[in-house]
Amino acid sequence: MTKKRTVPEKQKNWYKNIIPITVIIVAIIGIPLLLLNYQSRRSGLSKSDVIKRITGRLDSGRNKEESLFENVSGEKIDFLDPVPVGQEFSEPPLIAHIQAIDLDDDG
Repeated sequence: MTKKRTVPEKQKNWYKNIIPITVIIVAIIGIPLLLLNYQSRRSGLSKSDVIKRITGRLDSGRNKEESLFENVSGEKIDFLDPVPVGQEFSEPPLIAHIQAIDLDDDG
């Protein structure tokens, strides 16, 4: 009689666990890589630039803008100051009647 070779119980459990483990690893690593590739193709940046942009480490453009404002000589001219328009009121008006009129008579 030949003896049947049996697989130990520990190896059976390992084989049952290997599929969920690989699915989890693929989900943890694969999905972010897919999103990274999508963003890099969509924006035209390299993958490292996309990572820097996401983490907030891409400051070279911001520093250039700030340096432009620091180099401007002369006093600041505030010609776009907010100014209230119309009469001031204590309570907002209640609209009781609206009549729609065709001002250009096009029908």
